[in-house]
Amino acid sequence: MYHITSVKRVAGFKVPFRWLFLCLSVIIAGLLLTGCKSDGNATPTLLPTDVTFVSPVTSVPTIHISPVTPVSGDKRGLPEGAQQVGSQYSGDFDGDGQQELAAGYKNSSGAGGGIIVSDILETGYSPVWQEELPPGLTPSDFLMRDLESDGLPELLLFAENDGAVEQHLFIYTWTGSTYTPLKPAAGPLDGQSTFLSLYWLTMLDDVDSNGTTEIITFVENKTNPETLSAAVYEWNGNEFHYTELYIIPPRFKPTGSN
Repeated sequence: MYHITSVKRVAGFKVPFRWLFLCLSVIIAGLLLTGCKSDGNATPTLLPTDVTFVSPVTSVPTIHISPVTPVSGDKRGLPEGAQQVGSQYSGDFDGDGQQELAAGYKNSSGAGGGIIVSDILETGYSPVWQEELPPGLTPSDFLMRDLESDGLPELLLFAENDGAVEQHLFIYTWTGSTYTPLKPAAGPLDGQSTFLSLYWLTMLDDVDSNGTTEIITFVENKTNPETLSAAVYEWNGNEFHYTELYIIPPRFKPTGSN
C-alpha cells in the first residue's frame, strides 16, 4: 500500500491541496460579499412586521407582607370588642420603614365593621388609619394584594348586605399620605364606590395570564333576567376600567331570586 500526498505545482513550488482549497474559499467568499453590495438602487432589507422590540423592564421593589396566623381570642390591633375577619397582615405597607399590622373586623354587635391599620411598636399597636363600612353592610373577608403592580399592597375588604344579595368589594390604595378608595370606571358599575357583584362573590383573577389581576363581578343580564353577566375590570395604569375584551360565561341566579 502506498501513501500518496497530492500536490499541485504552482510557479515552481509544491502547494498542498488543503492550502489551495483555503485560498479558493477566501476568493469565493469575497466574490459573494461583493455581489451582495447595494448598487444604490436596491431595496433595503426590512425586518418582519411582527418583530417586537421589548425595552428592559425596571424591576419594582416588592413589599413583603405575611399573613399573621389567627389565634383564638387574639385581639391584636383591633378596636375594642371587635371580631377579626379574614387574616391579619404585617409588613411595611407604605414603604416608610415602619412595620404595620392590617386587619378586617366586625363590630362587637356582629354587624358592621371595617379595616384598621396600626403601627407595630414595642409598646403595642398604634392605629394610623381606619375605615368603617357604610350602614347595612357586614364584612365577610379581608385580603391584601398588590393590584397595581407598584410594590405596595392594596387593602381589600369583602362585605355583604342582609340576605347576601349584594356582594361588595372595597379596595383602598396608598396614595403617599393615606389610603383612598379605588372605584370602578365605566361599564355597568360606573359611578359606584365598590365593585358590586350580585349573589356571587366578586372574583380576582389573572384572566389574560399577563401577571396582573382583573376584577370580575356579576351584574344583571339585560337580555336574560334569569342569568347574570360577567363584568371585567382591568388596571390600565390609573384605574380599574371596564373592558369587553374577555368573554366569561354568565352565571345563573339562585332559585327563587327573580
